[in-house]
Amino acid sequence: MSTKMNLRPGECTISSFSPEDVLGMKGDGTIALGVYCYVIRVADVNDPSKKMALKTLKFLEDENGYRYQRFLFCNEVRFLQNVQHPNIIQVEKALVCPGEFVIATEYHPTNLFNDLRRHTQAEVSKYFSQVVDALLYLHDRHIVHGDVNLQNVLIDTQGNAKLCDFGMAQLVPNKSSKRWGGYTTMYYNGPEYIRGRPAEDVFKLESFSLGVCLCALSLRVYPDKDLNYLELLRAGESVPDIHRVCAERLLCPSTVERASISEIHQRLNDHRQSESRAQSDVIHESPAPVSVPTPRKCSHVKEEYRNLHSRGKALKQKTKT
Repeated sequence: MSTKMNLRPGECTISSFSPEDVLGMKGDGTIALGVYCYVIRVADVNDPSKKMALKTLKFLEDENGYRYQRFLFCNEVRFLQNVQHPNIIQVEKALVCPGEFVIATEYHPTNLFNDLRRHTQAEVSKYFSQVVDALLYLHDRHIVHGDVNLQNVLIDTQGNAKLCDFGMAQLVPNKSSKRWGGYTTMYYNGPEYIRGRPAEDVFKLESFSLGVCLCALSLRVYPDKDLNYLELLRAGESVPDIHRVCAERLLCPSTVERASISEIHQRLNDHRQSESRAQSDVIHESPAPVSVPTPRKCSHVKEEYRNLHSRGKALKQKTKT
């Protein structure tokens, strides 16, 4: 059952020191680098095995740029501090330091985009199911993530998916959003999307993005505007049928016919239960009876041995005489 979430304002620490000094960490390498934003890995100065990721949004000189960066920072902090799910990244601390906004999160070594061509089909099924779980959690609370793509799904050291980057997230009471201007990542948008204009159903728009992710993972191809995903899926012999079905439902051009995240979640559950029943039937199937040969009586052998022994003794006595 859907429940609307009441989001409390995000909390952050204002400091005149660098984020590394505040956290007691030191830089340990760059993870991602953008024009106005970058992510670095930092390690605890006393225990290098303890790591975090620092997402930094630089202050921009012009007023509009500064306001946009501040919006992204406050928006992401607000949502991450209000959601709790095993497949959503956890925020450790939010900082406003000299010249930059910083969000410290748990660190994970890679994402779905970087290792796209190394994922097995079993891993693809697992990651897809976990992202669906995370999105269902959000949608049930009237939250739209706003930028679902392969780079925004991290993979932890235990092989679990973690949805990240909530800068474009929104709390949407109804299906549509008049102020919708998100989806900054190319090639993941539905055909109905026009930047800066209201979306008829932002949740179904997110469904389309998820469909692109599923196709890219199943086919091991990087998203591109010229790709006919459904045609490629039908030709891909190694793609599981459940992935084909989900992709076809998620990539419907019509938002009315396109599947919701809830529908996809139900389909995956039904598929898992069907597989579980099939495996149970195989395990509990009675094995065919094995015929054991009946032991033969050996009395005739013993009798024959006694007769042979008697003849031997008689022949031996005859030879002596």
